[in-house]
Amino acid sequence: MKKKLNYLFALPFFLLACSEENTSSKKIIEDTSSEAAVVSEVQETIPQKPLVEVSDDVRFVYSGGFVPSDFETADWTGLYEDEDGMYCKKARAKVKAVRDPWDDDENSLNATIIEDESKSPSVFLFSGITVPENFRVKSFNNIPNRILIGNSTKLGDYTLKADGEVTQENQLPLTYRLTIMGSKNGKQIEQVIVDHEFLDDAMTAILWVGDLDADGIPDMIIEMSHKYSYSAPALFLSSQADEGDILKLVGECGSDFGGC
Repeated sequence: MKKKLNYLFALPFFLLACSEENTSSKKIIEDTSSEAAVVSEVQETIPQKPLVEVSDDVRFVYSGGFVPSDFETADWTGLYEDEDGMYCKKARAKVKAVRDPWDDDENSLNATIIEDESKSPSVFLFSGITVPENFRVKSFNNIPNRILIGNSTKLGDYTLKADGEVTQENQLPLTYRLTIMGSKNGKQIEQVIVDHEFLDDAMTAILWVGDLDADGIPDMIIEMSHKYSYSAPALFLSSQADEGDILKLVGECGSDFGGC
């Protein structure tokens, strides 16, 4: 009888110890869960590395296009087209002397062009933009090469609109302004990207539209020349634009001669 009383006397202490152990275990689980939530929150606040990185020194050229005589080659990437659309890959390009078409001397090689040495011709070459290998570029098809004054065209969720003055005789443009309109960060934006106050028998042209920097907003190459006798293509990227803009001019294709 004495032994039985001892067991009964010890039972409450045993139950209390078990209760404290369970409480301690539960606390550890809760603390662990709290730490996981903190780690998850930290991971969500870490900015993700962009798929396409753009440097402060972007250049682009068309293969076969005129370039300055002191043009320096670079690590070029080419935009190419196949049956599935457009894609990027590393390209090799070389600069060579050719005859200046504006020079009457047929034997004079005083102009310089750049050539893509790939078997398939590129749409254009660029440097200063880092893309993944065989990166697929979304393109916008059926875009008119020229948007006449008073007209507009859609680029997905964005719109290009042209306005300006024309001659009374044959409706040729005297001035020309091209505006892109659309939403960015919840705000409606209208940005003038081309503004010619004078045109010498020239017309702004849309040479290419696609999402080169992979941010969902169309990028463009626009013929910016205001004169018929030379070409001045310019590359506009959306990812580099300021807060209140949709696009930013990041590279121009200049030369010493007529043409690109």
